Parts: sequence; C-alpha cells; structure tokens
Amino acid sequence: MARNVLFLLLMLCAVTARAGCDYIAELHTDKFDIEISDGGCAGDTMITYKIGKNKTNSVPFYKECTMEELGRWFSCRKNGISPLAGATYKLVEHGKSSVCNLPDENTPYPTYRYVCVKGCNTSVPRHLETMDNCD
Repeated sequence: MARNVLFLLLMLCAVTARAGCDYIAELHTDKFDIEISDGGCAGDTMITYKIGKNKTNSVPFYKECTMEELGRWFSCRKNGISPLAGATYKLVEHGKSSVCNLPDENTPYPTYRYVCVKGCNTSVPRHLETMDNCD
C-alpha cells in the first residue's frame, strides 16, 4: 500500500514539474537571435541572445522582465541589459498552423506572437514568435 502511495506521489510531482516549464518566445534574424525559455525544464527561465555577430549572452528573464499572470503581455525594465530592455510586448494572434492538428482534424490552430507595444525602437525586436506548444 505504501509503495502505491509513494509511486502515485512521485508521478504527481513529475507531472507538476513538467507543467512549470517555460517556452515563451524566440526570434532568429540577421540582427537578433533571441530565445526566452528554461532550456527544456533545465532550470531558470533565461533570455539567451546574440546581436549580430557578437557573442551569445544570457540573463534571467524574471529579473529583467515582468510577465502578466496569464502570459498575455510582458514588460522589461528600462535599465536591463538584454535587447528587450524598456520594451513591453503583447500577445496577439498571428495566422494559423496545422502543425498541432490531429490527423482527423481540418481546423488549423491559431498561432501567436508577442508584438512590441511600448518602448519600441530600432534597438528592440518588433515582435517575438511564440514557440509551438501544442496542448
């Protein structure tokens, strides 16, 4: 009996840990190479970035930025060191994708991106693509 309870608790913890993974957004262009994630549940959520041909840097996302509880927007502090510093991004629907569809489904899933709505200038990305997270 105790073994079964322990197994059930371990399984519950594993599912709970997976649910906490952060795959927020990314952008790969000639000017910016940015990813906001925890590296596959590997630890802290980081902004990993490279501007042009400069070296890759990382900074903790939640020290640089504040995300609204439901993930509909995030805002990065003005004196931050990432290329997102001073910008606010809002999640908006951007097209459709069949990547997440089940074989018998014909309705494409909506795709989303974070669009800069405040603090937008040439030194911050205009948008960031959300990573495909099929539920």
